Amino acid sequence: MSDSISPMQAFKDNVARDLYGMTAAEAIDKGVCIQCGEEALPKCYSEAGRKEYKISGLCEPCFDGITAEPEDLEEAEAAAEAEAADEKALLEEAVRYGYHPIFAERKNMQKAYEYALGIAEACGDDKVHVITAIHVMLNTHALGTARTRRVIRQLEEMARASLSYCQDGSQSDRRRMRMIEGAHEAIEAAKPYIEEGT
Repeated sequence: MSDSISPMQAFKDNVARDLYGMTAAEAIDKGVCIQCGEEALPKCYSEAGRKEYKISGLCEPCFDGITAEPEDLEEAEAAAEAEAADEKALLEEAVRYGYHPIFAERKNMQKAYEYALGIAEACGDDKVHVITAIHVMLNTHALGTARTRRVIRQLEEMARASLSYCQDGSQSDRRRMRMIEGAHEAIEAAKPYIEEGT
């Protein structure tokens, strides 16, 4: 047998080097996945996955990602679109509470305050730049308010669903009464926030 490789294998090796920086054979020799670069065999959880790794140099999760069914891709795209729409709705609500998209925000008000304080100390007498820090604090507050109101609305929806579930008579009287009381308390606690936000 000759050590020379076929033109097709040479082509595949060149494409692999261009895409991944190594060939499948080199990845297998190193024990890594050609795509993610991580140790491959611990990520191959089935016998078919281990066999595929020895052929393609891909760990099982990377191989599954490449060969995903169109339905799986459609579900992932739909989930990404739903998440983007959810984020857009959150930002639209935050705008109602004073959010300005041209300014950033921080994870929480404590971080926003620390940022604003740092800017104020760094600016010395030139306080014009502090306006940006104030907007960062306002944005952080507006997003926090929008998220809180969203959670409260979800809590109200869950409480109403629990109340409806309990009222259908399929639970024991004692359990049903406890769930009804808890649902009423949750609804009453959420009312001021819901009414204020609508």
